[in-house]
Amino acid sequence: MAATVLKTLAKLTIGVGAVYVTVDQGVWDGTGQGDSALNRVKQSVLPATSEYLQKVPSVSDVRRTVLSKWNSGVETAFTSMASTPEATGKYCRQATNYIKKSLKS
Repeated sequence: MAATVLKTLAKLTIGVGAVYVTVDQGVWDGTGQGDSALNRVKQSVLPATSEYLQKVPSVSDVRRTVLSKWNSGVETAFTSMASTPEATGKYCRQATNYIKKSLKS
C-alpha cells in the first residue's frame, strides 16, 4: 500500500512540476510568449541533442546491418548443423577413449 501511495505521489509531483515549469516559462500566456519559450528551448535544448541525432544511423544503414547479421546467423546455424555428425562422432570417440582409460586404471 505504501508503495502504491509513493508511486502515485511521484507521478503527481512530476505532472505538477511539468505544468509549473511550462506556466513559469510562459508557454500558455499567448502567442508571443509561446514563441519566445519555443525559441529558448531551441537555443538551449536542441543544440545539445543535435550531436546525438547525428549519431543515429539511417534506416538504410540499420536495414543493411540487420540483414547482414541475419545472414551471418543463418550461415552459422546451417554450418553447425552440417558439422554435427562429425562433431558427435569426435566426442563419442573421446568419451569412449576416456572410459577405456578409466577402466584400465
